Amino acid sequence: MNRGSNSLHKTNSLKRIVFKEKYAIISDFDGTLAENNVTDLVLEHFAVNDDWKNYESLWVQGKISFEECIRKQYSLIRGVTKDKILSFVKNHSKIRNGFDELLKNCSSKKIEVVIVSGGLDFYIKYLIELNGFDLNFIKIVCPKAYFTTNGIQVKLPRKLLYAYSNFKEALVAKYKQKNYYVIYVGDGLSDYYPALRANHVFVIKDSVLKEKLSKCKFSNNFEEISDFYPINKFLKQKLGV
Repeated sequence: MNRGSNSLHKTNSLKRIVFKEKYAIISDFDGTLAENNVTDLVLEHFAVNDDWKNYESLWVQGKISFEECIRKQYSLIRGVTKDKILSFVKNHSKIRNGFDELLKNCSSKKIEVVIVSGGLDFYIKYLIELNGFDLNFIKIVCPKAYFTTNGIQVKLPRKLLYAYSNFKEALVAKYKQKNYYVIYVGDGLSDYYPALRANHVFVIKDSVLKEKLSKCKFSNNFEEISDFYPINKFLKQKLGV
């Protein structure tokens, strides 16, 4: 009888531990939450020349860091107002289907939702609010823009020196260190190392990230998606959300 009671007590304790596990959904923005790459469109339209593509190439080749790349790219946006950029992105962006439902589910269960991006703070926040989402519930980690005569200058999220490939990976590592179960959602090259650190990964169908993860024999640990509904399904199966 005592053995049975102890067994029941241990089972209940395990259930409580599982229930208290902390979850965070960390999602890229360009090409992931937003169906198109808003930042590339902004650079294509407003940069004074095409050097931003050269910086992109240098980063892909590993010759400069992700952070150095975006610093140099944004410095090429000159002589344009914030309002003009916001007007442009309003007409050239669409939030991926299923995010509204996911946000409601996460809010009800107090699951953290984080957007991490190399895109600029002011247009990411603008597009989130434009689509009726509550910025009080969504944490945004991205470069903060300052308009100067030398182009847009940025304050970047901390990368924690050289311990990580970029600030996205550093963010995932930070949550993991705090014992969060991290669900990562992404599509691009800058999402590769963050994805490797996450507990579960959703990748945009036919994306660069999907190709990279497949080549590193990571194929059993990610799911391809075209919208956010499969993430809702995953949470329901795992947590009953």
